[in-house]
Amino acid sequence: MPSSSDSPLYTMEPSNKACDTCYRAKLKCVGREAPPCARCVASGHECTFDGRRKSKITQVEERVGALEAELESMRAHMGVLARQVDALGAPKETSPTYPQPAYAPLAISAPTPSTHAARPPRKRRRSVTSSSVDDDPLADIAAGAPLERMLASPLIKYMRLSAESSRTHASTEADDPVAAGLVTPSHGQALLDAFYAHCHTPLPVFDPATDTWAGLRRSPFALTAAIMVGALFAREPALHARLRAHAEHLAKETLFAGDGVELVQGLLVLTAWGGGWRTGGHQLRLAMEMGLYRCLPHLVRTGMGAGATGTGGLEAERPLVVGARVWLAVCKAEYEMAFNQGRPLLIGEESSVALARRLLDHPLSTREDSRLVAACELLAGRQRSHLAWSGTPGVSLEAAAAEIAADNAFFDAWHADWMAYYDAVGVPHRHYLRDLLHSGKNHSILLVNARLLSGIGADAESLAPERRAALLRCVRAASVLVRMATGDTSYRDYFLSMNSMTHVAMAFAARLLIRFAGLVPDAVDLRQTGRDIEALARVLKRGPGGGPLAAQIQDVLRRARRRRVLPPRSRAASPKRAVSPEAEPESHVQGEPTPESQVQVELEPAAEGLGAQGFDFGDFAFPADLFGGCEDDTNIFQWLGGDGGDWVSPV
Repeated sequence: MPSSSDSPLYTMEPSNKACDTCYRAKLKCVGREAPPCARCVASGHECTFDGRRKSKITQVEERVGALEAELESMRAHMGVLARQVDALGAPKETSPTYPQPAYAPLAISAPTPSTHAARPPRKRRRSVTSSSVDDDPLADIAAGAPLERMLASPLIKYMRLSAESSRTHASTEADDPVAAGLVTPSHGQALLDAFYAHCHTPLPVFDPATDTWAGLRRSPFALTAAIMVGALFAREPALHARLRAHAEHLAKETLFAGDGVELVQGLLVLTAWGGGWRTGGHQLRLAMEMGLYRCLPHLVRTGMGAGATGTGGLEAERPLVVGARVWLAVCKAEYEMAFNQGRPLLIGEESSVALARRLLDHPLSTREDSRLVAACELLAGRQRSHLAWSGTPGVSLEAAAAEIAADNAFFDAWHADWMAYYDAVGVPHRHYLRDLLHSGKNHSILLVNARLLSGIGADAESLAPERRAALLRCVRAASVLVRMATGDTSYRDYFLSMNSMTHVAMAFAARLLIRFAGLVPDAVDLRQTGRDIEALARVLKRGPGGGPLAAQIQDVLRRARRRRVLPPRSRAASPKRAVSPEAEPESHVQGEPTPESQVQVELEPAAEGLGAQGFDFGDFAFPADLFGGCEDDTNIFQWLGGDGGDWVSPV
């Protein structure tokens, strides 16, 4: 029989150890020298000594091995902590800091353009000796501080912030698009210039005066996102694909680490020209974590730069202006994704939107900031009806018509207010910013009033008066939108610079116009409508990636002509229009809608309303059900694919 030194598991001699039954019961084995023992005889068990037993040496070896594994784990954790301590004093590229929630001290620093030069190490001092008695939780409650702030001592908070700062994504040389071999400095500068030339006005999240090529080198992610879009308009598809892959790789690294307003700016660009719903949600959370929603209220409280003296005083407020601008862009994107996807609005009634107009009073604001302010005001005005329709499955016709009438009045007042503002600041009449007002108003009218048209059939003459008025407003709005994209206006050139979802929105307006031609042909210039839609397809072909969308529009147009919804292609003059053109040529250029008083078509009043069942807006939660009984089953929203892409409206 092997000894304990030969094998850790062995069979004991009966005279030396207890029997198997007594061993398992941990009792003294009486009479083991002459088996069976007394206990086995009394209990009737078989007295055996065949059980395998572990020796004490084996148990000691296992315990020592477990201790060694635990020590190795502790050594690894200590190494991580040592690297974190070293990182606190290491040179680091800094980004502007923004006002944190009211319970935290306000830190304002100017952005420093990156030169990739080494800086002397700076030691950050933090007071960790203050007593928890000095922290008044009542003051924290009044300031709206989170519960974790009230429960954590200053030392715990310091340790948490230190750990978070160590996880912050530090840009490496490999992240830079130049160092990665994607572009040369001169080529990258040209792509950034193309981005500013095409995309700055539609989405003014950067300031070309400060966010130059050298300045954006401090943030490889924001720079890569910008030149990615520049490559799209420079017609370099292969480079665009490589830059997009690199930008998406950097974006993934910001999910659990990273801060800085440049990350939010890059996510905004990536969402608009290459991302979707998920990246939009990430940018919202990141902006909230940075406290960007506090920037504009802080500027309002401090007088919008009125107390700043000299250039240095104003430059100290530049991070706040940038933060306010980026937060408005985040709000705009969130409104659009919620409205156009029929999903809940995550930001609710954001108070910064009510103060947005004050941003234009700051000396460091730009003219393009009015684009974000105007869009946020328009989208915030649609929030009430969005909440009412998305949460109420059975709304009466009277209540729905009253809500839409209030929205129409708001759209008119918003448009007139901003036109007066641009008159006051000297914006030219044919400027693109004015065209954005026209497109935003008409697009909102089209979407809001179309909610009353669900389920209408071929007999439009039997419509209720409220639905008839909504139909005529939709006809005018869709006609204006298609005319703006194809007419000789400044908007047509900038329209090609908008993202692909804006092109989808314009194509959707063209699709609705064909549908309206089948419903009320007397209210539509049929021959001119066919020409305008053909021109829209040609315009879309000129844009990057607009070929498939143009082919879809042409397919719908061919089917409409084949089914005699629209007349065949002809050079003959159009018949007399039921909707009168604008009186002033400039209004036609700007895309002004035809006044309702000039509509000549009169439809027969409805014989009866919608009945006692009420008006159901539930089908509008899914854009594929926008119109029942269409003459063809092609729906412009379905061109987005099956991934639930984010339709960004041309507001």
